[in-house]
Amino acid sequence: MSFPTELCYEVVGIAWSLPLTPDERIQFMTASKLVSKTWSSVLEDVMETDVHIPCESYYKYFFSDPSRGFARCQTITFTVYEPDRQLAFEYPSCRNLGYMRQKDIARLTSLESMNIVYHNMGYSDPYTQDMFLALPEFLPRLSISYSFSPDVSPSVISSLRRQFKRESSIRYCTPEVGILEISGADGRIVAIWESLFPDREVLVMDGVKQVIPFMRPPNTLDLTFGIYLRLKRIQEDDQPNNISASIRRGRVPKRILKKQVSPYDVSNDKLTTYDLQSLFTSSPARIGQIGYVNKSTGSFEPLFNTLEPHDIHGYSFPSLHGYGEVELQTPRHRIKRVLKSLIRRLRGKHTKRMVENFNTSGTDSAKRWFVVHLDRVARAYSPMGIRKEDLVLDISIHWDNGTFI
Repeated sequence: MSFPTELCYEVVGIAWSLPLTPDERIQFMTASKLVSKTWSSVLEDVMETDVHIPCESYYKYFFSDPSRGFARCQTITFTVYEPDRQLAFEYPSCRNLGYMRQKDIARLTSLESMNIVYHNMGYSDPYTQDMFLALPEFLPRLSISYSFSPDVSPSVISSLRRQFKRESSIRYCTPEVGILEISGADGRIVAIWESLFPDREVLVMDGVKQVIPFMRPPNTLDLTFGIYLRLKRIQEDDQPNNISASIRRGRVPKRILKKQVSPYDVSNDKLTTYDLQSLFTSSPARIGQIGYVNKSTGSFEPLFNTLEPHDIHGYSFPSLHGYGEVELQTPRHRIKRVLKSLIRRLRGKHTKRMVENFNTSGTDSAKRWFVVHLDRVARAYSPMGIRKEDLVLDISIHWDNGTFI
């Protein structure tokens, strides 16, 4: 028995537009191939105009096919979903759209609308999501929605909204959206999304057009830093995929270089409009670096510094600053006056010891970052034979007369 083609298009279109979970959508796509050739071909045609990306692996599969009709895509929907609901509620940023690339989205020349659905993911800080760096020069419509399974009670959802907190203190924007639509969030979360796109033409909250903006207009630093991030991502996309991370070397003072510290960090500490690299500032030493212990030499081999965002072999790692307030503490422990005087006479010079580490909030942020990204770091460096059991995140350093302890 065969169905008319027009009826197939109508049924498939309705089924495809349903708010399915990633597992349900993948099951629907797989089962459709078993119905009939007509049904399967109709689904393929519908999928080219209304694209759904249920997971990272399908994203790579979709954009790796050069014969696909990318120019036909008018709507693309990304679903962020964590099967382990408890993990998603405890760490809302455990899954994001960091795998989205501007060079891929640019191939969708007829794109009119982008939908991002956070399903059973709680409420994470929008500033920790990397998807806005991949947006085209102008997107007519961007829809952000938060959805939950029917068995999640309204009281749990309200509790998750109350528990929402900012994880990034850096404010920046990408003013390239026409209609910004937010669903399933309260006014505080909507205001943060609006701060990312303050020049949007229309703001819609739960289907209601908002006349009065939530956030103040952007300042010069916001705009400049947004441009800086976009240029940084474009440069990374233009580079070939290498296993090693590409990190800018900063201006390290000579007195620091003599101590043989790692050159992986920029060194300025003050944030100005004209010095945007200082937003990724860390200690000129090893603090914040993730690496592994070389079993043959017993030394710590750094891979990259978590205080900067990185794009490594197709894996995007956000900055540690996106997981909480991170500050460096540098308590100086001076030796007692009598002992200090004696040592000065014996050695003919001053002696001091310095300990540098993250504050309490920074340590908690490092733990959250490590839990969320440990598996992805191991996968990114798997060709080097590095396992996740070998990875170490350095959160404290000790100096003694210019030497690491």
